[in-house]
Amino acid sequence: MNKDYIGFGSFFHTVDEKDIKEINLGFYKEAYKIFYTGRHAIRFILDELIVKHGVRKIWLPNYYCQHVTAWMMSVYDNIFFYDINPFDPKNSCNLEWNSFDDKRDVVLLNNFFGVYQYELPTQGNRPFIIEDHSHGWGSLACFESKADFCVSSLRKTLPIPLGGIAWVPKNSRSIIDFDESNKSVAYQQINDFENFAWKPIEKAMELKSRCNDESIKSQYLEMFSNGEEYLHNQFEVIPVKMNHLDVVERFLKRDYMFYKAKNLRQVQSELCSSKPYKLLRNDKGTGFGLELLFVEREDFDRLKKYLISKKIYPSELWPNNKINTKYKYLMNIHVDFRYNHEDINYIVDSLKKYQN
Repeated sequence: MNKDYIGFGSFFHTVDEKDIKEINLGFYKEAYKIFYTGRHAIRFILDELIVKHGVRKIWLPNYYCQHVTAWMMSVYDNIFFYDINPFDPKNSCNLEWNSFDDKRDVVLLNNFFGVYQYELPTQGNRPFIIEDHSHGWGSLACFESKADFCVSSLRKTLPIPLGGIAWVPKNSRSIIDFDESNKSVAYQQINDFENFAWKPIEKAMELKSRCNDESIKSQYLEMFSNGEEYLHNQFEVIPVKMNHLDVVERFLKRDYMFYKAKNLRQVQSELCSSKPYKLLRNDKGTGFGLELLFVEREDFDRLKKYLISKKIYPSELWPNNKINTKYKYLMNIHVDFRYNHEDINYIVDSLKKYQN
């Protein structure tokens, strides 16, 4: 089974949007804005809140993307952390909201892997709430969020070089004018962003589409890595160029959950929790991918090495997070629109053989 040109991994190859089922995404139609990254979307909202309302503390979950956490700590000096068990969706109903005791606080919630649906306070001096749906794009929690603002890093789900989005859910108590910005950006910064971020990742996607040997693979991985490294050290919100905006918008209105739901039903009908991992299931909707939970790092690494030998490339969400829970490591195996019935069978059979 030759899947080198696809790669069973997080990094997409170039595809035609017409090959992906359409959807009407009406949940953000009242107010939304496209950005290059989810980080830009978060910063835009925070900067607007700082100007218009004042912000005392910015709260992040203790289990969160390490790159976004480091990026935000480079921008803001009032970052604090709250505890949450990311592997138990029931915890989403039990956040200690009294610990956020100032209405000028901002709490960033994370829709962990599409399985979290938070119950938010409706009375009192509730803090401003931003919900991140980067790994839950299109989930029920994404459609039905009751946060004040929502954001997502679209390129986790859409096959585009870059893309982020911010929108105002219908139940929001605060409106930001997305047509306004309190900062101007120099032309050179826009030009640099295109040359050092968008173009390298776009070229890497194109190369991956026609990958047929290891030399091409090493080329596109290096291009992708260079683009990512630039993003880690770029902190200004860059306005999206019209030709890039067109790319994001074309891929935005596609039904990515249709494929994930079908593939996850197939996986979960044939696979169950087994030593050394536990399946993180979502019976009320569709998760980001096939999520496997581990207690021990050694078990995680051993299965990862085995899957790579089978040309199945899992991701870790997220390394270097320290949490005081039984399960401490999450392996994500992609099951998106790139994978057909045969591919899913191959993944399931590989996991079954490993269990035996």
